Amino acid sequence: MLRNVIQLMGILTLAFFLVILGSVLIFVVIVPLPNLPGRLGIILTGISKAVLSTLVVVGWVYLLKTVTGIYLRKKIG
Repeated sequence: MLRNVIQLMGILTLAFFLVILGSVLIFVVIVPLPNLPGRLGIILTGISKAVLSTLVVVGWVYLLKTVTGIYLRKKIG
């Protein structure tokens, strides 16, 4: 029982640090990217920032889904 709690706490701790890492990556690296010149450049920069931020979030969700799946397979199988 204690081992299960420790493993779940590990998953929660990983999720917490990944949220912090993802936030830092988005707000320190992606948001300050300079705009490209011209009106079209501003639009393209906005789209690229949105796509990059979405990729960070999708990667976060995929990683947590994978870790949780590994934990559940160990418990069930």
